[in-house]
Amino acid sequence: MLLQSHNGVIRLLPALPDSWPEGRVTGVRARGGVEVSIDWLGGKLTRAILNTQFGGHCRIRYGPKEVEIKVRPGSRYVLDDSLRTESK
Repeated sequence: MLLQSHNGVIRLLPALPDSWPEGRVTGVRARGGVEVSIDWLGGKLTRAILNTQFGGHCRIRYGPKEVEIKVRPGSRYVLDDSLRTESK
């Protein structure tokens, strides 16, 4: 419901129930050593934070939007609702 990690893609809020219009989840582990935290409001993504354990490429999808991020080991990435990133 909140995160799917399959075939090299991390999908954010793929099946969010209507009964959860707002919320937050922290520390969800995706494949590839990526820890994900997600905030949503009005049933829409407001922010996602990725903490990466390993380097490489990470594909993130939210609805029809998809981005590929080159990640560094031990880095933190903040994504907005348009999947724009800012390395932290």
